[in-house]
Amino acid sequence: ATAEDSAGLIWIGTTSGLNRYDGYTVTTFYQDPADPHSLSSSYIQALYEDRTGVLWVGTRAGLNAFDRRTEQFTHYRHDPADPRSLADDVVQAVFEDSAGALWVGTAGGLSRLDRANGSFDTYTHTPDNPASLSHRSVWAIAEGRPGYLWIGTTRGGLNRLEVATGQSV
Repeated sequence: ATAEDSAGLIWIGTTSGLNRYDGYTVTTFYQDPADPHSLSSSYIQALYEDRTGVLWVGTRAGLNAFDRRTEQFTHYRHDPADPRSLADDVVQAVFEDSAGALWVGTAGGLSRLDRANGSFDTYTHTPDNPASLSHRSVWAIAEGRPGYLWIGTTRGGLNRLEVATGQSV
């Protein structure tokens, strides 16, 4: 995964860390089990800078928000006991819609972050519900007209999600 942020820095996510290139030097961020503010995993799969300048880093062990001032990461993880946690720890896509909602595509479904309390609403595939996503593994998120997202899944193809109802239409 690669991204250029609003400050002109180049971010390169690899299977062994997150690299930041400022035009002169490369700084690498790794997962350090002894440091709770390091990356949750060094295996980077998605990068996205939101409109407030937060760099979101999707890994194979959750979602991370990078604080540029402290150069520390806040982790968002899946908790099987908490239905308001991230849908899955394998994060494959991150996207902010025109209304400012942050969407996270995971191996277990699509999650929308409630920034006020750090919890998530989750949308996934339910076999007996034709209005659910066609597959639970989400790899791509894009916005069509306001209020509708296009969701690319692994084997279920493309879905159009109506944000107001949470239904795939």
